[in-house]
Amino acid sequence: IRLLQLNPGITEDPLSCQILTVRFIDAPKYVALSYVWGDATVTDHLLCDGKILNITLNLRDALLRMRPAEIQRLLWVDAVCINQQDNVEKGQQVRLMGLIY
Repeated sequence: IRLLQLNPGITEDPLSCQILTVRFIDAPKYVALSYVWGDATVTDHLLCDGKILNITLNLRDALLRMRPAEIQRLLWVDAVCINQQDNVEKGQQVRLMGLIY
């Protein structure tokens, strides 16, 4: 699975992260974030591994609430940790969701 390593920051700081790929059975402790995607046409940005990802405002708000001021936090977030363009991967990940959560 992929995990989102959310970088620390304060409210004014842009959201940034790295993606880690780990075997599910070897995964470190993480928080599986459950949220409503919301209006997909209204987006903000997440700097992830040096690339800009469009994210929904609901996800942005959830990440801002989850972001600690001084340490990194490991999260599993479906919109980022699953390749939404790859139907095969989406199918595999959906089957794992019961375990992921």
